Amino acid sequence: MDSRDKAVLGLTIASPLVLIVTVVFNALSTIPTGNGDIFISNQVNLSAKYETDLTPDNYAFSIWSLIYVWQLAWIVYALTTICRRNIKGRVLLNPIVLPIWFYVSWIFSCIFNISWLFMFDREFLVGAFIVILLYALTGYAAMGFQAIATEKSKDEVRKYNSELELNVIYVIVQNGLATLFSWITIATFLSLSIALAYHNGGSMSVQDASTLSLSLLLVVVIVWSILENTVFFKYAHAIYAWYGVLVWAGIAILVKNYDIDNPNTPLTITIIGVGLVCFVIKVIVHYNRRHTLKSHILSNKVAALTTAM
Repeated sequence: MDSRDKAVLGLTIASPLVLIVTVVFNALSTIPTGNGDIFISNQVNLSAKYETDLTPDNYAFSIWSLIYVWQLAWIVYALTTICRRNIKGRVLLNPIVLPIWFYVSWIFSCIFNISWLFMFDREFLVGAFIVILLYALTGYAAMGFQAIATEKSKDEVRKYNSELELNVIYVIVQNGLATLFSWITIATFLSLSIALAYHNGGSMSVQDASTLSLSLLLVVVIVWSILENTVFFKYAHAIYAWYGVLVWAGIAILVKNYDIDNPNTPLTITIIGVGLVCFVIKVIVHYNRRHTLKSHILSNKVAALTTAM
């Protein structure tokens, strides 16, 4: 086992410990009475103190249960690859679909997660925005490294493991990570609106800060939809979770902040609608590409048989 393989093994074993520490700090930050020297306040009180038109209704935060279950699921999957073997050796290493840089980026995202808890707890609003932005970016970097590794190794996964193994990677690993980091993306725009509206008395009104943040979120959704169906299709073709998260968050924002006289209400409705349209577009693009690929493969087989005859 070379140094790379040892690093992958070590990082895989360390990943549940990193998740446990992250979950513990997040749980402590939500204790209603605060907890002395660790956190001064708690997330519930701070969320109520710094409300904007992006603040979702309380029920929306139940998504964290799904997020943590999904994170645990991909970590359990990763641990099983240490024990399971194929004809080339450990499934973990043959091929590597959770590479070193995936783990490094993911661990940094967990560090930024915990750092954000302290920043927001101390009410460093601009600092909290910067840290949660880094949390999202390192998370997407982790997803990128994983998606590239999977795309590069998918034929080996099918050959030495199975098609089921590849689908498990798509569903549990990729969509599990997408659920977390798409939620954090929305939280990042919420944090931006808070920083703009409340830092040093606020450089913008709550409504204007919310409008800017919602508009940027809408731009990101549209741009990403274009990119994932073109340039990044082969890496992101199996990831659908972020549209579910977007609609979930959008409806929760609408439930809490609905006001027909507030321009952010129709803007939020637009985001929900665009999210649904982007989801449908992706389904259509995915279906057409798979159909085209199958037709191409069938044509090649027919041509090969014809030549052989």
